[in-house]
Amino acid sequence: MSSAPRTNWRRGSSFARVKVAQAYRGTCAIVYDPAHVTRPSELPLEQWNRFCRDIPRYRTDPRWGRPIWTTSRDDMTQVLATIEECEELARVLREEVAAGLSG
Repeated sequence: MSSAPRTNWRRGSSFARVKVAQAYRGTCAIVYDPAHVTRPSELPLEQWNRFCRDIPRYRTDPRWGRPIWTTSRDDMTQVLATIEECEELARVLREEVAAGLSG
């Protein structure tokens, strides 16, 4: 019997899952758990701030302050990762986020 894939993890008030569709390497779905809302802008300010701490973006990000994607969805190359690739990417992302928050 095989174990469940480790493509997701809990961080603070959020839950993250590495997506199989990897047009942009590291694509994840981030879900805020304590209060289900349709979009982050519906969260009260304190919960919004807590959610933002769970999904760090850095000022060194070349697209800081803008969406990460550069093309329309129709123009994106379809890249599908295997479960093993998603598990490895999840492991790396967990380590990077933990290191970034402790450093």
